[in-house]
Amino acid sequence: MPLLFQRIGIIGKTGDPGIAVTLTELRRYLQGRGHSLVVDSQSAGFFSSAIFNSPVEILPQHCDLVIAVGGDGTFLSAARAAADFETPLLGVNLGRLGFLTDISPEQL
Repeated sequence: MPLLFQRIGIIGKTGDPGIAVTLTELRRYLQGRGHSLVVDSQSAGFFSSAIFNSPVEILPQHCDLVIAVGGDGTFLSAARAAADFETPLLGVNLGRLGFLTDISPEQL
């Protein structure tokens, strides 16, 4: 069965101390299931150079799904970009409140 989301974009809150573990686990999980990844330019340092990176503003045009890893601010930035291209968006909460983000790193 073909993958519904073949190319997945990841936008991360790079200043968060817990993001490295979450991004590493997310990368391992998605690539292990055959997805190709596009990461925002600021988060590219957490990934191998073989992964395509893009500025946040245009990243969603290269993706079937975008995952925002951070807090509500990261999610809102990703939503602004994803709306222009009608790309679905999923939020992973690394923040405190998580009013907009859907899931925690443990649920990921």
